[in-house]
Amino acid sequence: MNLDQYPSSAQVKWRPHAEAEYPGQIQPLPSATEALQVVHRLRTHKLQLELQNQALRETGQQLEHRLKRYTDLYDFAPVGYAALAPDGAIQEINLAGAALLGLERAYLINRPLGRFVSADTQPAFKAFLEHALGGMAEASCEVVLALDGEPSRPVRLEGIGLVSENDRRCHIALLDITDRQQTEERLQRSLEQY
Repeated sequence: MNLDQYPSSAQVKWRPHAEAEYPGQIQPLPSATEALQVVHRLRTHKLQLELQNQALRETGQQLEHRLKRYTDLYDFAPVGYAALAPDGAIQEINLAGAALLGLERAYLINRPLGRFVSADTQPAFKAFLEHALGGMAEASCEVVLALDGEPSRPVRLEGIGLVSENDRRCHIALLDITDRQQTEERLQRSLEQY
């Protein structure tokens, strides 16, 4: 439909002024062929956007699936995992790690892991953390967890430092070695008896 076919009184009155004031800015209406080309380009663009949208949805679903798998792997691992800040504060911890420390995960975030380490194994823990955060270095040590109201628990820490321009942290595995230590003690007593 051509707007010039049914001009309103305002169009008739102001159109010459607009054309004089803004020459070359008022475009004539496209021909039928040009209009069809524009419609074709818009439909093509719409189909491209729909295909991109579908691809983004599929990628989003794949990412959600991978995140669930990663979360299951991390949270339900049979050993404790944690990420520590350079000062030893717990940034992340899985369910097994929280159970090893005897508290819910939410209460452990931003608390120093060293708080749970016995006084006599504190130097080993500090040396472990310094070594791990010295670069991409693997470190390990054995400490004793001194938990409120529970017997002390020997734990082996295996860790690696992740150091970049923007971040320094230590990822650790906490392995309960109570059974191994008890077995070693029984073996030592047996050797002493015989």
